[in-house]
Amino acid sequence: MKINAADKTLLQRREQYSKLQEKYQTLSEEKVYQSDIATKLKDDSYAAKYARAKYSFSKEGEYIYTIPDLLPQ
Repeated sequence: MKINAADKTLLQRREQYSKLQEKYQTLSEEKVYQSDIATKLKDDSYAAKYARAKYSFSKEGEYIYTIPDLLPQ
């Protein structure tokens, strides 16, 4: 059975569509994650804790211990 040019194009388009669907899913999940972080950062208490942890800000007499991968990137 011979595959003509139209069939090859159709197969390529299906593969491309599948890859784009996967990319869309990944980007959608990233958007939800980023939106969640943005919402949380609107809370002053959370933003202060995040900044203190992320940038090692400390209060007087406080010690900072860094734990890898504790905070979102």
